[in-house]
Amino acid sequence: TLALNHSQNTITHDIRITTPDFSFNVSRINPFKRKNAVGPQRWYEKIGTSYSLRGTNYIETKDSLLFRNESINEFKNGLQHTIPFSTSFNVLSYFNLSPSFNYTERSYFKTTQYSWDTDSEKVDTFEVKKFQSARDYQVSAGLTTRIYGMYQFNHGPIVALRHVMTPSASFSIRPDFGKEKYGYYKNVQVDTTGRTQRYSIFQNSVYGGPSSGQYANLGFSLDNNLEMKVKTNSDTGAVVKIVKILESLRLAGSYNLIADSMKLSVINVNGRTSILDRVTINFGGALNPYSF
Repeated sequence: TLALNHSQNTITHDIRITTPDFSFNVSRINPFKRKNAVGPQRWYEKIGTSYSLRGTNYIETKDSLLFRNESINEFKNGLQHTIPFSTSFNVLSYFNLSPSFNYTERSYFKTTQYSWDTDSEKVDTFEVKKFQSARDYQVSAGLTTRIYGMYQFNHGPIVALRHVMTPSASFSIRPDFGKEKYGYYKNVQVDTTGRTQRYSIFQNSVYGGPSSGQYANLGFSLDNNLEMKVKTNSDTGAVVKIVKILESLRLAGSYNLIADSMKLSVINVNGRTSILDRVTINFGGALNPYSF
């Protein structure tokens, strides 16, 4: 896709011109899939990937300043590449494993940096006109299964109760892109006492940059579904009807493996039920494990 945009406010004289704004996308493919497959599908053939490219180049200024020679330096531009990899396969017959890898790269022709001016005792802002790329990635995996339970009644209108539980666990990890070796973050003195402040050189760029801080998170959830088979009488005889007692009851939370304290998150509880198959009731809440 390709677009050229022009917007202008004739009262305030603000103008924005985008020339161009474009995107290029490749739908999901399986690069390791055999063209002439013989036998069952192998696990690596299920690996799929896609590709997305975004780019923009725009200027925001006053209409009277647009055609100055200096205006070309006021253009903001950038490119962003996104490449996700994912697959899904069964392990130990009863579990489904879904690993994934996400890679993002942002490229700019200039970045913003700051320095402390000892003469004026203030922070100066300047642009570094140099092609710079910011790369980040994240690895994650999910594991899920489904457990069925059935209890049958020999007498009465209730024929059976059916309980389905869907437990799942996920793990995701991302390195700390704020470390000095990446060069994405810098420190600048901000006052005469010598106090410093950390900043990202991409904070004023169109697509931003990688966030700082290491991430290692273990997520967990448990979904429940409870149904009841009820025998009712009709003109044609006995009819078995399925009544949904709980359409959904979900408990979910996470555990931060590298946090210094309070590693366990709030446990969220959400559910949905219905009355006479006509009125749907949604409910929810949260349990703070540190409040007990």
